[in-house]
Amino acid sequence: MPKQTFFNLPEDKRQRITNVAIDEFAQYHFNDVSINRIIEIANISRGSFYQYFDDLEDLYRYIFQLTGEIKQTYMNQFLSTTAEVDFFTKIRGLYQAGLQFAIDHPKFARIGNHLFKGDKAFKTKVLGEWEEYTKQYFIQLLKEGQENGTVRKDIDLQVTAFLLYQMSISLTDHYLMDSDWFENIQRHVKAADEILKIMEHGIKPNKS
Repeated sequence: MPKQTFFNLPEDKRQRITNVAIDEFAQYHFNDVSINRIIEIANISRGSFYQYFDDLEDLYRYIFQLTGEIKQTYMNQFLSTTAEVDFFTKIRGLYQAGLQFAIDHPKFARIGNHLFKGDKAFKTKVLGEWEEYTKQYFIQLLKEGQENGTVRKDIDLQVTAFLLYQMSISLTDHYLMDSDWFENIQRHVKAADEILKIMEHGIKPNKS
C-alpha cells in the first residue's frame, strides 16, 4: 500500500497521480510500465515517487485495490435490492454486475485484461491475495442460500466456494480476453448461466 506521505498529499495531486497510474496500467502490461512516464506525466520527481510508494508493484497493488473497491460497490448495489432471491439468481446477478462495472470503467477492465494476458507468475501473485477473500464471500452467500432453502445443507462449503471461484477466474481468462467482448457481452452472460445451470441441476438426466 502507498506510504502515509501519499495520503497526506492534497486531494487534487493525489488524484492526478492515481489517474496517471490508471492510464499507464491500462495501456501497458505491468512488465512494460514505465516509472519515467508516470512521473513525467504526473509532474513529480523520481524521489517523490519513492516517498509515496515502495516500488512500481506497490503502486499497482494500490490501483488494483481501488478497482476491487469500485467493483464491490456494483455488487453491493445489486445485493441490496435482491435480499430475498435464491442463491443462483444472486450469483447470476453478481456476474452481470461485474460485467456492467467493466463496461462503465473500461480502463479498469483493460488493467484486468493485461493482468490475465501478462506474466503468469505476477498474475498468480496478485490474484492469490484475493482468492481467500473471494472464497469467503462465496461461502457467506452459500450459507445464506442454505438458510433460505435454495442451497443443499449437506454440501462442502469450502469445495463449492472453490468451484465458484475457479468458474469466475476461468470465465474471465477464457472469455473476457476477447478483443470484442464489449460488443458481445451476452456471450459471456450466457456462458456463466450455462455453468451455473450445470451446478444447479447437475449433468445426470432427470428420469422424471
